[in-house]
Amino acid sequence: MNKKAQAADLSKEQIIWVVNIVTFFIAIAIIVAIIYIPINIELKTDSLRHSLVRQHLLYDKNCLAYEQDRVYPGIIDIAKFTQANLENCFSTKFYGTQLVLKTDSLTTIKLNPDLSKYEFCVAQKDFYCSNTTYYILVKDKGIKPATLYITLLNKK
Repeated sequence: MNKKAQAADLSKEQIIWVVNIVTFFIAIAIIVAIIYIPINIELKTDSLRHSLVRQHLLYDKNCLAYEQDRVYPGIIDIAKFTQANLENCFSTKFYGTQLVLKTDSLTTIKLNPDLSKYEFCVAQKDFYCSNTTYYILVKDKGIKPATLYITLLNKK
């Protein structure tokens, strides 16, 4: 081979090596990103859990929802708004729960004595807290409008 052919062959090999090295480092970076990123992502599911607990309280026939032949969403049976019924309704082991029903009078129920001793939504660093207001109907002797305040609290 002449010198020009050898130089052209050498430059082709150098280009191939550069492409291989760049491809290698890109592949390593992708592998490190795939492994490293999921480890450092902190999934914050507290708001989703609180939403599910509130929906369970409002729409489950064993909790607060009014039922006559079917469940009526958005209507609370006043007879079910008791401490005993709500304790049987769902496990309050991890949640401090405060329900305040404002009709003609104000009725407050606190669940989970371990967490209800804390002032709700004060210590934001130690707890995740959510306050939600619902404008609902209450089935007592008739159906009348009311406001339900649900405060949920759990340790982080």
